[in-house]
Amino acid sequence: MSEYFDRSEFRFGSAAMATEEDIRRAGLYAERGLELGHIRSRSLRLASDAPLITFAGSGAGKLTTSIAGNVLKGLNGTPAMIFDPRGEIFAISGDHLARIGERAYCWGPRPVHGMPVQSCNPLTFLTLDNPNFHNDCAAAMAEWVPGTGGGSDGRYFELRAQDILTAIATARVEQFGKTSMTDIYRVVMTIEGNPHAWADQLDFMLFRSQFEHVRNIAGEILRKQEDSPREFGSILGEISAHMGFMHDPGVQAALAGGGFDLSCLIGPSAKDKVFLNVPAEHIGKLSPVIRIFFTVIMILKGRAPEANRLALMVDEAGQLGKFDTLLRAYTFARGGGTRVWAFFQDIGQIERNYGRAAVQTFVGSAQVRQFFGIRDYDTARLISDMIGQGTLEYDDELRQQDARRRRAQLVREVMTGGDPFVAAADLRYQNFAATHVTKQARSVFSPDEILNLPEDKQILFVSGKSVPPILAERRRYFERQDLAGTYVGNPYHPPVDRVQVATRFGRKELPVLECQPPAKIADFPQLAGRPMRYVKGYPFK
Repeated sequence: MSEYFDRSEFRFGSAAMATEEDIRRAGLYAERGLELGHIRSRSLRLASDAPLITFAGSGAGKLTTSIAGNVLKGLNGTPAMIFDPRGEIFAISGDHLARIGERAYCWGPRPVHGMPVQSCNPLTFLTLDNPNFHNDCAAAMAEWVPGTGGGSDGRYFELRAQDILTAIATARVEQFGKTSMTDIYRVVMTIEGNPHAWADQLDFMLFRSQFEHVRNIAGEILRKQEDSPREFGSILGEISAHMGFMHDPGVQAALAGGGFDLSCLIGPSAKDKVFLNVPAEHIGKLSPVIRIFFTVIMILKGRAPEANRLALMVDEAGQLGKFDTLLRAYTFARGGGTRVWAFFQDIGQIERNYGRAAVQTFVGSAQVRQFFGIRDYDTARLISDMIGQGTLEYDDELRQQDARRRRAQLVREVMTGGDPFVAAADLRYQNFAATHVTKQARSVFSPDEILNLPEDKQILFVSGKSVPPILAERRRYFERQDLAGTYVGNPYHPPVDRVQVATRFGRKELPVLECQPPAKIADFPQLAGRPMRYVKGYPFK
C-alpha cells in the first residue's frame, strides 16, 4: 500500500494515457457490448447497463462513427429507443434490421425519406388498474409543461398548468378507459373553442369523478373562470404555449395511436427498435413529445426488471430543453436495466438547460465519457483537467552542457597542479548535473491540443475498469469492412442509389437495388408498402 502513495518518481503528477495492455486488462476488447471506438483494427466494447455520454461538436460525425455502427449491428439484439432528429439513422439501417430479424418502428408526424411512419400513443399505460396511475399521470404531464425555474410567478403558472392537465388526463381515463396527447389537446381546445363541450367535461370532473383531486381542480377552474378570468387566462396561456405543436394534424394523427405500442420494447425476448423522428427545425417545439416518450419507456422498464436490457440513444440531447427524467437516468435510475447514451455538442448545452452543477452530475455519473470533435474552449479545458497532469522528463541541454564544460575545466585544473581533494566534491556534482534529467508539471493534453485533436481520434474515460483515459480511433461505418452491405444510402449525402463499401482491396462504389421482401419479414413495419433495399453483392440470405 505504501508504494501506491510514493510519488517521488512522478512528483508533479502521474497522469498518462492507457496502453494497449491497460485496455486488454480492463476487458474492453470484448465480443459483446456497445462499441466505443477502435484501437488499430480491434473494437472497444463495454457490456454494462450504466449510462454513457458523448460530447461532440456540430458536424463531428456522431452518426458515422458512434451511432451507425452500433445500430447496424442491432445493438447486440437489445431493444432500443433512438432519437433520430433527421431520420437518417432509420433511413440507412431500417432495411438491414429487417434482414437480421428485428422490427423497426419510426414515429413521426410525416413519412421519413420514403420510409413508413407509425402512430403511437405513449399514454396507453395510463389505466385505472395501474397501481401508479395518479403518479404516472403527473409524471407525464410534468414533461409536457416542464418547470423552467423562471421566478416564483412563472413557476406558479407552470404548476397550475401541470395540475390541470393531470386532472383532465385522469378524468378522460375515468370516462373512456384511455387517453392520449391528442385527446387531451382536443379537450383543452374546447375551453375557448366549444363552451358546451367544455361545460360537459367540467361537469363530469366536478360532480362524477371518483377522485378528489380531479374534483378540486375542476372547482378551482370554475372559480377562476368566473372570479379571476385574468389569472385563469394566464394559466391557460401557459398550457397553450406548450401545446402549439399539437395544432398540426400530422402530429395529432401520429400521437393518436394504433401503429405500435411502447410495450413492444419490454420483455425477456424483446429486440425491436423505435426511432423517434422530429424534423431538426421543430425539435424545440416537439421536445415535450420526445420527453414523454422517454419518460414513459423508462417507467415501463423500471417496473419490469426481468425484461431484456433496454438501450436509449438520445442524439441532440441539448435540443430537448430541461429534461429531468434524463438527468435522473444518470443518477439513481442507473442499474435498472436501462442504458442511456446521450449526445451533447458541448457542456454549455447542459449548463443552459440544467444549470452549471448538472455538468458534474452528467459527467460524474456516466460510466463512459466520450469526447471528439470538440469546438469550444470550456469543454476542451474540462477534458484536459479530467486527464490530469503528468511529470515531463527532459534533458536540459544548456545546463548539462554547462556541467560538462565545468567538469572538463576541473580536470584541467587538477592536471595543472590543482588540489584534487578540493576538486573531487565539485567533480561529483558536475558528473551528476551532466546527466541529470529535469522534471516539470505538464498537462498530458492541453486545451489547445484537445481542440486540435485529429478528426479520426477520440478520448474515452471508462470508470470501474481501472483503466487510464484512452486515446482511441474513430472509424466511419462506410470505411469498415465488417459493415459492408449492411447500410443503404444516406438521404443527406446523395446519391442514395449508390453506396461506398470497404473491401479487402479498398473502397468501391456499389448500386443499391430493390426486391420484394421474403414472406418471413414482409410484415415488418419498416417494409410496409415498399420494396426492400439491399446493396448489390450482398443479397438477403
